[in-house]
Amino acid sequence: ECVAMWDSENTTPCLSVCPIDDGGCLGGTLIEGKIVDSRFDRARCTIRTNGNWVPGFQKALGIALDEPNSDRRKMILNSTMFTRTLWSMTYSNVSQAQCFECMRVCPVGAQHREKN
Repeated sequence: ECVAMWDSENTTPCLSVCPIDDGGCLGGTLIEGKIVDSRFDRARCTIRTNGNWVPGFQKALGIALDEPNSDRRKMILNSTMFTRTLWSMTYSNVSQAQCFECMRVCPVGAQHREKN
């Protein structure tokens, strides 16, 4: 899927959501289906993770704490967004600094990420 997208659009799913030449964090080149160049701006990605996800966590937590309906509160606290914000503040901002957008669009293992 990545090679086909590269051949038709000169990008891949992950590169298209976070292009390094347009202020994003990922760059690279494929030639004949092989990666010949890859770039990752870890500092920029870390800033995005810390700048975007922590405020998202704070907002979701505030909404959850203010929610009087226990079912809705549980839905907020168990949401994908809330889980990702927690993950980004603990593991990913230290070792990977991922905001998840590149992982979200990655076709590798996508069938295992689908809910049944």
